[in-house]
Amino acid sequence: MPSAGAVLVVQAFLDEQALSRRMLAHTARRLGEAGWTVLIVDTFGTGDSAGDHGEATLERWREDLLEAARRLRTRAPDGPLVLLGVRMGALLAIDLAGLLPDPPTGLVLWNAPAAGASLVDPLRRLARLGAAGAAGAADGGNASPARGARLAGWPVEGDLLDALRGLRLTEAPPCPPGGGMLALIQTQRATGDATRSPPALEQALDAWRQAGWRAELTRVAGEPWWSAMDPCDPRPLTDSTLAAVAQLAAVAAAPPAPLATVAAAARAAPRSGPTPSAAASPAPPEAKSVEVLSTAGAQGALAGVLTRGPTAPIAAVLIVPGQPQTRVGAHRMFVTLAASLGARDIASLRVDLAGWGDSDGQPGPFESGSADIVAAALALRARLPEAPLWLHGLCDGASALVLALPLLRQAGVRVQGLCLLNPWVRSEASLAGAMIDTYYRRRLLDPDLWQRLLRGQVPLRNLLVEPLRFLGRRLARTRTASRGHDGDRVRSLPHALIDALDGFGGEVLTVLAGADLTAAETEALLASELRWRARLDRPGCLLRLPGADHTLSDPSHEGRALDWLGTRIAEQAQRAQPHPTRSGAGFR
Repeated sequence: MPSAGAVLVVQAFLDEQALSRRMLAHTARRLGEAGWTVLIVDTFGTGDSAGDHGEATLERWREDLLEAARRLRTRAPDGPLVLLGVRMGALLAIDLAGLLPDPPTGLVLWNAPAAGASLVDPLRRLARLGAAGAAGAADGGNASPARGARLAGWPVEGDLLDALRGLRLTEAPPCPPGGGMLALIQTQRATGDATRSPPALEQALDAWRQAGWRAELTRVAGEPWWSAMDPCDPRPLTDSTLAAVAQLAAVAAAPPAPLATVAAAARAAPRSGPTPSAAASPAPPEAKSVEVLSTAGAQGALAGVLTRGPTAPIAAVLIVPGQPQTRVGAHRMFVTLAASLGARDIASLRVDLAGWGDSDGQPGPFESGSADIVAAALALRARLPEAPLWLHGLCDGASALVLALPLLRQAGVRVQGLCLLNPWVRSEASLAGAMIDTYYRRRLLDPDLWQRLLRGQVPLRNLLVEPLRFLGRRLARTRTASRGHDGDRVRSLPHALIDALDGFGGEVLTVLAGADLTAAETEALLASELRWRARLDRPGCLLRLPGADHTLSDPSHEGRALDWLGTRIAEQAQRAQPHPTRSGAGFR
């Protein structure tokens, strides 16, 4: 059956890519149901693709996108070609449209910025502020980050930021001979008739119309899904996208250029910036080492990536992200973890739970993920039945794994050990203890605060009311615990977690970041509850990282944690090997 057409998705930048992935996955499924062939591409150093993001360049991403367009056209040679760009990916899609030998019939752009600078400059300012805070001195000027600099935990070269900064929404490529369409889809909270379009969008629409394109703007009511920590409803955005591509059926598209000419024509195309280099990207990992897996979960298919080393694995690790992250992890920390484990001959399966990333279903609270965790563990066990199974999670992903232990035991899944990175243990008492022991204690020892207080710049009420409120919660929790009573659903989470851990006979490895409130709540439990100390604070089983943030965005913190976890898992795997007997081959 001929395809209705081809849709190439150019994703968002940095953390926005993970936060928007479930919206794209939902839209891709709906487009597929309508007959379209959709390709969501991870360019070099992003998502599941090979490469270090710190070595990414605009030229390399152009080459990746051109190759993706070529392969997509091989799969779907009929019908129009549509570029779907998301945020910064919208500007990259415009850039790509000018590189292709023939412009695409249509572009659908989700919340496109007027220029790359509007996304890059705030990240640079945050990076300078963070560097100034760490070094104790401000960095003046607007110079590009030095080599090895990180934005929101991501390594990014200054040359890439400069190139992205120069992209513009108004740079319309030549319109195809049969006509072309631009659909700007803006998700915003207010969409009434009185809502006026930003001048930058109106200027962009005029520029595209003058270039011969049919250009339209559609407003969709909703939350900013590209930055929201809670799941947003994808249906309004998807419906508008489907309506836009449906109009392309009436737009005559020129036949696609011969496949062999795509890259050459793109290199010859005049551009205002640098053109793609002829150098090929590094070869991707061998197919036997990285494999896409799909398994049936509670609400449909669960998407995952299995990574293996060159030899038979000595252990296998199921990696579950915390919401709203995907299997890639913040600044690709789970991709890095999988590669690190693979180098030690430890296999890993990174999985998206239902409703997140590329997996089917509707997202729910992390406590509801047990059935999907069991399904993923069974899939990993079926693929690698001889390798001892470990579970690794960050934040509420770690807590979801702990809560799933009883169901795993019922399913006959034997778990060798747990790796808990800053586990989520939130309750009123744990939050109160963390705030008293960390934030307010540091504030009271801050000389600048007392100077401002004496000058009348800080009301005494601000200094006393909040700490007393948190202290009251802590004392109330202590009285409740002494009577043996439990609290409400939120307050009972630490009890449910420690009950599950007490019933688990395997190893528990814990990593706690020193500059993270979530980790501080776990530290508060360790300081106040014997059961937590007895389970987590065992010799060689707890790694504290002073100064580290929640996702270990500093490479030194991440590297230390990965090395420690890999070493401990390897040691446990060796100890789990059957001991030789005098009649066995191990003795002479």
